[in-house]
Amino acid sequence: MNNFKINLIEDLDEKEKISFRKEFKRSSFLRRNKKTIIKLIAVLVLVNILLFSRGVLTEESLIKEIPKISFWKGVAKVLIFHESLLRGEISDRINILFLGMGGSEHEGPYLTDSIILVSFKPSSNQLALFSLPRDLWVPIPGYGWQKINAANALGEAKEKDGCQLASLVVSEILDLPIHYFFRIDFNGFKEIINTLGGIEIYVEKSFTDSLYPGKNFTYRTISFEKGWQVMNGERALEFVRSRHGTNGEDSDFARMKRQQKVIFAIKEKIQKIKIIEEPKKAWMLFNLLGKYFKTNLNFDEMIKLGKLLKNVQEDKIIKKTIEINDNSPIYAEIYNGAYILKTKTGDFKELAKMAKDIFNKNDGFKEQTSLEKPKIIILNGTFITGLANSKAENLSYDFEITEIGNAEKRGYQETVIYDLTGGTKNNYLETLKKRLAGKVIKEIPLNFQEKNVDFVVILGEK
Repeated sequence: MNNFKINLIEDLDEKEKISFRKEFKRSSFLRRNKKTIIKLIAVLVLVNILLFSRGVLTEESLIKEIPKISFWKGVAKVLIFHESLLRGEISDRINILFLGMGGSEHEGPYLTDSIILVSFKPSSNQLALFSLPRDLWVPIPGYGWQKINAANALGEAKEKDGCQLASLVVSEILDLPIHYFFRIDFNGFKEIINTLGGIEIYVEKSFTDSLYPGKNFTYRTISFEKGWQVMNGERALEFVRSRHGTNGEDSDFARMKRQQKVIFAIKEKIQKIKIIEEPKKAWMLFNLLGKYFKTNLNFDEMIKLGKLLKNVQEDKIIKKTIEINDNSPIYAEIYNGAYILKTKTGDFKELAKMAKDIFNKNDGFKEQTSLEKPKIIILNGTFITGLANSKAENLSYDFEITEIGNAEKRGYQETVIYDLTGGTKNNYLETLKKRLAGKVIKEIPLNFQEKNVDFVVILGEK
């Protein structure tokens, strides 16, 4: 054997001899230290998985996470391609909390109008959007029970880190880890869309909102026509913020669906103009918007996530909202004069199950559909400025407000309610009586009888 090796070497030129000797020594070394090398690779893989997934190393997390990753997939990613894993990628579900807030130019700048759990399943390229109503009544650590949209504001006021507190609250009520957060204010929202050159949105039905917030706490009228539209930042913001639209677009639930549409449209535009594939453009957008948004995603993670989301097909996007109806897990209530949403069971187990099973086709969680809302006219029978508008704000979740204005006569001391349904909607009538502390008048004035509505309310001072 040794003679064969010597003869073989003699037949090679000088460069080949040197290469052969190196390879022979390397193979001998590998044979002698095989066990040590295997152990070293295993340790390197384990350390890299833990570091790149940014997981917290505990005995429990270690036991749970390690079996979920393919050994060779992990080796390939970490040792060969040097690609870091996103948080949640090992467990095949990346959860990102999206928060939208008004910003410094708006009243309640840190209250979150939009709260959406965005989940991505890498193995199937599925994306799910699960919107949480901003009026959901939840426990906030250190502050007791509050509306969920206050979590970010409370966190900013105390620790200057509202995203962390909001993520903690959502994580606890849904019993899911929140791996990343992304918070943006209205100005940043507009800037993103304008920088992208606008987005294409399909408006499912025409609607008009005469109570859209204007400057200096005023109102202005906006409207949208059914069909495809190209929207700039300002127009898209109007589309996602509108809460008092006609044609069934007058609730937070309708607005949450519009918000999901816009998020998908932004994703589509980013993919269309190939920002993720051009690092210079991506870095410019990242820096340009730095003052408007906050995230714990670093630039590399954002690029990788964008590449993963590029493979998402529209028919695989799951969009869920929670509405109020007989099958809903939540119900509305007035608490200390404020409109809130509570769970019917008193806990959040049903909501947590919906969130956890969102990728399961047999989860039993069907898309909720709203019941037709009763139509109502609200008239101010006092000299208190803005009273009808403020009452309409609280009633718009359960009623379709068709008209807001002043009564022909003023000076009403108590609120009166005219029932034009002939007693067919007593449940809603009782709701009005309770919320407005009003009395029902049986005799309907002629000018009201001609109105195509269910109730007419004239507000009094009491």
